[in-house]
Amino acid sequence: MGQKTKLIKPSMILDNIGNGKFEYVQDIYTRKMLVNAWKSISETNLWDFVIQDIHSFIYSDDPRINIISEKMEQNGYHEHSGASFGYTMRKMQYLAKHGEENFKKIFYAEDCDDIKGTILRDETTPGLKNGNEESYDSNWDMDPYPDEDAMEYEQRLKRLLLSKT
Repeated sequence: MGQKTKLIKPSMILDNIGNGKFEYVQDIYTRKMLVNAWKSISETNLWDFVIQDIHSFIYSDDPRINIISEKMEQNGYHEHSGASFGYTMRKMQYLAKHGEENFKKIFYAEDCDDIKGTILRDETTPGLKNGNEESYDSNWDMDPYPDEDAMEYEQRLKRLLLSKT
């Protein structure tokens, strides 16, 4: 017999995604993208779509992705590249799946990148040349692990943080 799928009601998602202000995100450009995406997904009532396991936000032909993207532009954000759109939507998906408290931990870990050194840019990170920060290729900065799902990302961050303390 098949495995039961846990039904997640839209109200359950909305109870856990915060107020959409993202004051704890230090980078103002990232915060601007997240605020815009949160507002756009909320206004289009598509959190129940975003929480699904979506293979690609960039290359999908699902019309709901276009609805969200168009709403982002209507709400004043016109600077997305394909990579930044994918990055932002994966962050919104993680928020929807795991709630704001876990989402905050991810951003705390990313902020620790600046404080503790380059924990996310070790010798295994695509784009890092010769194992030193000076040669880091910023073209990889938006999503150095594009095939990684949110759970793998969270687990990798935890391992990296533990190894640096």
